[in-house]
Amino acid sequence: MAKNANAPEHNTKEKILETAFDLFAQRGMKDISMREIASACGVTKPVIYYYFKDKDALCCEIVKNFERRQNDALAGIAAKTPRFDKFLERLFTLYLDNPQNKRMVAFMTHLHSYAAADKNIGARLHRQRCHSHDFLKDTLSAQVKEGAIAPEMREIARHMIFANIMHMVLNAHHEHVKFTRAYPSQITKAILKAIDYKGDSK
Repeated sequence: MAKNANAPEHNTKEKILETAFDLFAQRGMKDISMREIASACGVTKPVIYYYFKDKDALCCEIVKNFERRQNDALAGIAAKTPRFDKFLERLFTLYLDNPQNKRMVAFMTHLHSYAAADKNIGARLHRQRCHSHDFLKDTLSAQVKEGAIAPEMREIARHMIFANIMHMVLNAHHEHVKFTRAYPSQITKAILKAIDYKGDSK
């Protein structure tokens, strides 16, 4: 019963997050007011402030929401593909044709500019990102525990994985950069070779 009672409130918050995300991606954070977000959502300004005390809190929640969805997606992939090499292949495939890529690039570009102009929001976002990608960290730690990855290679593996994800996201719509269907498999093999992976990858 409690879950059903809270459903409208949850939907309102999600609508605010999605609407703000779209507006911020289009025009940036500085030029979008909380009043404009409220109008686009079809709610009053006090409703926005009921959920988010200010624009900074709203931006942080958008990032947190994105990171949570990303970790959920990683967990879903891992549940279906316990082998680490197949997990990486599916992870990279997830970003190959993601229609969210273009909006996310625009949003993050505006966000970094916004954060650079305000040390407080910059620090809050940094703390936010430090707690992100928990699932991938846990997955890599499990590989270290199994002896498939040397301890000193764990962070290197994490940086390589996210560097390639960002490469795919940033260039997904670039006319001069083409990602073939074989790319996820190819980059997985390259990363495993670079970190001297000793697990099952045949």
